[in-house]
Amino acid sequence: MQCDPPIENLAMVFPSSIATWIGVSQMIRGESLVRGGEVAAGLKEIAAGMDAHRGMEATTYQPFGLSLLANGLVAAGRLDEALEAVDDALAISERSGERFYLAELVRLKGEVLARKGSPSEAERWLREAIRVSRQQGARLFELRSAVSLCGVLDEAGRETALHDVVEPIYGWFEAGGDAPDLRAARALLTAGTRAN
Repeated sequence: MQCDPPIENLAMVFPSSIATWIGVSQMIRGESLVRGGEVAAGLKEIAAGMDAHRGMEATTYQPFGLSLLANGLVAAGRLDEALEAVDDALAISERSGERFYLAELVRLKGEVLARKGSPSEAERWLREAIRVSRQQGARLFELRSAVSLCGVLDEAGRETALHDVVEPIYGWFEAGGDAPDLRAARALLTAGTRAN
C-alpha cells in the first residue's frame, strides 16, 4: 500500500476555514497531552498546531493558542516563557480586538505571577480577570478566576472572597455539577465552611 506524503501546505488541500480548524484542533490535542502528563509531546503538538494555523495566515484564535502554550509551559516549569506567551496573547488581543478569551488570559497571567512569587501582582490580575469575566457574562471564567484568587489571598482575605465572590458565582451553576471548575469551587466552599 502506498501512503501519501505529509501535507506541507494545508491551504492547497483544504478550504481555508477547514484548515484553520485543523491547526486549532492540533493545539487542543497538545493541551490534552499536557494535561495527561505528556508535557514535552503536548508542547510539541501545540507548537505544530500554532505553526499550521499561522501558515494559513489565520489571525483568529492566536491568543487562545498562546494560552494553551502558556499552560503547557507552566506544566513544564518554564514560567518566564509562560508569562511571555500570555503577554504576547494579551498584546494580540488588544491589537486585533479579539476578546473571547480575554478573561482567561488575564486569569492565566495572575496564575503565572502567583507561581513566580508575586502574590500582590497576581491578586491584581485575578481581580481584573473576575471583572472582565463578569463584564462579558463568562460565568465559568469568573468562577475559575475567583477560585484562583482564593489561592493567592491570606486566610482572612480568602474567607471574604469565598463569601463575597465564589459563593454567589457558584450559585449560578446547577447544584451537584461535576465539571472540574465546579468541583474546585465546591471543595473550597466546603473547606471554608468546616474552618468556621
